[in-house]
Amino acid sequence: MNKADSPVLLADSVYWLGSTNASDFLQINVYLVFRNGKALLIDPGPKDIFPQIRRALESLLPLEELSGIVLSNQNPDVCSSISLWEESGFRGNILAHWKNGVFINAYGLKNSVTSIKEVQAGIGNLPEHIRFYPFSLGHDAFLATFDESTGTLFSSVFFGAFGRSQNLFAQPAYANRMIYYHRNFMPSGREILPVLSQIEALTPRLICPHHGEIIEYGSGDLCLQLRNAVEDPSAGDGQTGGEDDREWDLEKFELNEELVLSSDEKLVDPVTGLYNSSFYFGYLPGFIEANPGGTIGYLRIDKMMAFNQAFGFQEGDRIIATFATILQDNKPDEAFLFRDSGPMLILMLPDSCTSNHLDIIESLQNSVRDSDAFIQDMTCSAAVVSVEEAREKEGEAAENVLALIRERLGILGSQGTHSMCNYSKSAEELVQKTKILIIDPGNIYTHLLVEYLTFRGMDAEICRNGTDALRQIDLLHPDLIICETQVPQMDGFRIREQLLRSWDLRNIPFVFISHLKTVESVKRAQDLGVFHNLKKPVMLSEVEGLILHLLGSRE
Repeated sequence: MNKADSPVLLADSVYWLGSTNASDFLQINVYLVFRNGKALLIDPGPKDIFPQIRRALESLLPLEELSGIVLSNQNPDVCSSISLWEESGFRGNILAHWKNGVFINAYGLKNSVTSIKEVQAGIGNLPEHIRFYPFSLGHDAFLATFDESTGTLFSSVFFGAFGRSQNLFAQPAYANRMIYYHRNFMPSGREILPVLSQIEALTPRLICPHHGEIIEYGSGDLCLQLRNAVEDPSAGDGQTGGEDDREWDLEKFELNEELVLSSDEKLVDPVTGLYNSSFYFGYLPGFIEANPGGTIGYLRIDKMMAFNQAFGFQEGDRIIATFATILQDNKPDEAFLFRDSGPMLILMLPDSCTSNHLDIIESLQNSVRDSDAFIQDMTCSAAVVSVEEAREKEGEAAENVLALIRERLGILGSQGTHSMCNYSKSAEELVQKTKILIIDPGNIYTHLLVEYLTFRGMDAEICRNGTDALRQIDLLHPDLIICETQVPQMDGFRIREQLLRSWDLRNIPFVFISHLKTVESVKRAQDLGVFHNLKKPVMLSEVEGLILHLLGSRE
């Protein structure tokens, strides 16, 4: 089951109220037991999710009917919102381990904290069949809450994990992230064995940790794998050793220390919240090895430059964020999504996606086309490579994937919007279809150049003003641009400046050919990354040689 935007009934009278966004690395779960008119909130979480959790709770009962709030630990991610609950009208019991009470008061409480000893002595108006299990591990104290009626254990930090996931319930591969979390962020090793023994003795039906995903007890032997990892620190990270090793390996990559300890600024795209291309490039070799039947698709929003010109780059970022949300909401659960540069997202479809992979990508394209979430109609195109064909070519499969994707993104330009390319062309076909855009008001020399390049097997077109040129570049993604510096509506330098602001167009080879060539114009061109600034008239064969040189260097 995927995480939802509203409360989810986990068991009779037990609810999951919500969590931090699935793109956040530290996911925080909040739970509620609501039985016979009495309600108990488990670990309300930090301040930033207070509005979300309050809305979820009040969709089930008035805040005034909340009998108690359990704080299983003193940490901010567990309970820093507690003062906001008091300010909003909560007047029930605040329950915690006695060791944590003094620290929790530092969050600005008006009422005192009730220790579990007092509750067990009969103080507190709580749902029936609730039991508390305090644990002390060194200077840290934790409180597990067990609902005997449903067999639900709210395990505090135990059985938690780091990592992004859309899943509400843990899958077998969850073990790797859970073990990593316990080995690196929990009291060391055998200290927690007595805790595990006590939890196992309860035989809970559900284990609901504060971080990570809900565990159905016995599912995938996650409890046993955690015990084995704690007892033997040299053991593997929970791999089954069976046919599911590929899935474990994929999850295992997510758990390396660089990912856990590095800042989000390095690994996560701020616009979409997805892992960025740096993470993708590291992930790709493992994906290829684990998924011989997998598929990689690069999905690109069409005509993004025109949109940015019309509405601005800030609105463009919103379009890209919406694009990512649509793909995230409609992709298979097993698929992985990354942000590349510009209006490009990368979709990885592993072997476990049993539907036809091209059908999946086409369905996602249709979801974008049919969405009313954009301020104008938008479409996307897709360049697609299968792992199988990348492996069949000589050299590193990951490098082959990237080379094939580059080639197919180029082919997309000749296919128009809302298109897909999952094939390659022969070397002869590629030469014949080289697209050259010439931006020039037009004269005899320009027409001669077009005829010459066409005769040499290239596809050459003329744009006579800067505005039309940008539209054509955005639509066609030419292989090379030849531009006059003196162009109506927008001169050649401004055209180049606009392209440099577009991540998917900035690397198109660019050449200035003009009647005017001065020291100042050459310097300005070089400042814009253009180092070929020719003066008309130029020998046609010289232009052809420069084109072949630049395209060869790019390859």
